[in-house]
Amino acid sequence: MIAFGGALYNANIEHLYIGRNWSYFNRYGGSAFPSNTTTVEIGNSVTELPAYAFSKCSGLTSVTIPNSVNTIGAYAFEECSGLTSVIIPNSVNSIGNKAFYDCYGLKKSAYPSGLSNPFCYIDDYYVQTNYGIFIQYPREDVIIEDGFVYGPEKNAIYFAPYYLEGEYVIPEYVTKIGNSAFKNCSSLTSVTIPNSVNSIGEYAFSRCSGITSVKATAMIPPLMGDDSFYGLYATAALSVPVEATTDYLATNWSLFKNLRMGDSEAACQTYETGNLKYMLIPGKTDADKKLAVVIPGDYSSLTEVTIPERVTVSENGKNVRYYVDGIGFKAFNGCSDLATITFNSRNASRIIGEYAFAGTKIAALSIPATAETIGNHAFDGCKSLTGIVIPGSVESIGDYAFNSCTALTEITVPGSVESIGDYAFNSCTALTNANLEAGVKTIGDYAFYNTHLNEITLNEGLETIGEKCFSASRDGDIEPVYIPSTLKSVGADAFMNFNCRYVNISDLAPWCNIDFGNENSNPAAHSQGLYLNGEKIEDLVIPESVNAIKDFAFCYNSGLKSVKFNDALQSIGESAFKYCGGLTAAVIPGNVTAISSQAFATTGIKDITFAYSANLIEIDTDAFPGSNISFMRPSS
Repeated sequence: MIAFGGALYNANIEHLYIGRNWSYFNRYGGSAFPSNTTTVEIGNSVTELPAYAFSKCSGLTSVTIPNSVNTIGAYAFEECSGLTSVIIPNSVNSIGNKAFYDCYGLKKSAYPSGLSNPFCYIDDYYVQTNYGIFIQYPREDVIIEDGFVYGPEKNAIYFAPYYLEGEYVIPEYVTKIGNSAFKNCSSLTSVTIPNSVNSIGEYAFSRCSGITSVKATAMIPPLMGDDSFYGLYATAALSVPVEATTDYLATNWSLFKNLRMGDSEAACQTYETGNLKYMLIPGKTDADKKLAVVIPGDYSSLTEVTIPERVTVSENGKNVRYYVDGIGFKAFNGCSDLATITFNSRNASRIIGEYAFAGTKIAALSIPATAETIGNHAFDGCKSLTGIVIPGSVESIGDYAFNSCTALTEITVPGSVESIGDYAFNSCTALTNANLEAGVKTIGDYAFYNTHLNEITLNEGLETIGEKCFSASRDGDIEPVYIPSTLKSVGADAFMNFNCRYVNISDLAPWCNIDFGNENSNPAAHSQGLYLNGEKIEDLVIPESVNAIKDFAFCYNSGLKSVKFNDALQSIGESAFKYCGGLTAAVIPGNVTAISSQAFATTGIKDITFAYSANLIEIDTDAFPGSNISFMRPSS
């Protein structure tokens, strides 16, 4: 370790390299290094920056802290007013008091999760007037390179340096842009977002006042927050693929007021006729089908609306037909008097946009047979909606699509729908019947939370059920539920307070392999038993094809009287047979190498016998609470 006194304080050192840990003592206070030091390079052997390390180095403009450093001492960069940006690496787990006190020049800096904001001792007035930005990034598996903070394999951008300028193209390997990632990059003039990006965080490009154009190339609009491009919606032009223009207009990308098609300079134009307002999409060539999207207008007094097949627009002395392709973002949102929506029988809309009819008084609706997407919040809060027909053309139902439709009593989701979004039917308190036809693969978190279902139909093809999906409080029992053999995972508390008569399955092997999030994920845990092809399982025989019984597979199955494990079985999961009070004995086969916590807790088992095995067995200490354990002798 090197020890510094004040000997270097009056030296003329502009560039400083430190390759080893050092300590510092100076009875006069301040740094060991002169104030005119402008750049510091710290070697990869340094693990600690001591207290006051660079205090009052007001000329310091650049410092790179390597990933070897785990501690930054108190006042380490005090009054380093020339610093404009600092990235604290994810190796740092301790930062002393006021380490960056009065670093007035900081424009944009980053620090890892698990730490309190180390830049918080800069005067609030300064931060507000000079727009200093301090971003916390996820600690795990980050890559810090060239002033950027990336996620694993550079698949996410969490932090971009403020000094970026001109045109910037997001690399193709990036799939996510984090909250505030490009915030304060005021010298950027344009940004191109490739089709690899699927999400853009809140304020990601806010305060990028120099940006005049944004180009999005994905055919499916990336998810973004309403404030992702805060301050740019009225000033920057957005270019999107011509074929996907309707898709962008159906989401909050429509907040951009200047929408252009592809690489052309031609902007989409608005048009009003009758009582509706449209965005017109002319296509790439005159031969292309011309489309129109219904967009927000002055609809506050409307009580009924008919969505036509097409609108006719006079262009250069000719009547040109534009065919209605969708209902745009927030088109009728909050039109509290709107009670009747009728689609013309020839209407061919593909998309019902986000918040399209949220908060209206519509009582019933038949969605066009051409619709492919029902957007997030599309019918959120439509408390008068008693019935809706979802056609077989729909492929996805968005998050909160029918949230709080409190008059809706039943719903059939056709097999064309692959995914039902999070909270899709949340708080539909009158909903008693849900029929999910074969083809539905994913049901999101809280999708049917707080409903009053007494009948649920699940079919083959279903793979995932989200957290608290069917969790509800209700009186009486739910009709028997069939769990398809294709189901792979069930989120935590998905079936909490779900009191069905019984659960029926067609095959034990896939049931043993379901990833249940916890005890309340297993629908059989709160039922009158688990049935196999209509017969109640009392004497359980684990099929030969099963080598692992997953967590919570048979928990709370009080009707279970015996269990016979196959010789190929290798592991028994957490709480797999917990609260199976009817079980009195069990023989563990010789190939089992792991038995997890609470596997046989609170059963009637007094004696557990292990077949002879040459394998080392890992058993949690509470796997068999209260049971006697014995081991078979090897045969001679």
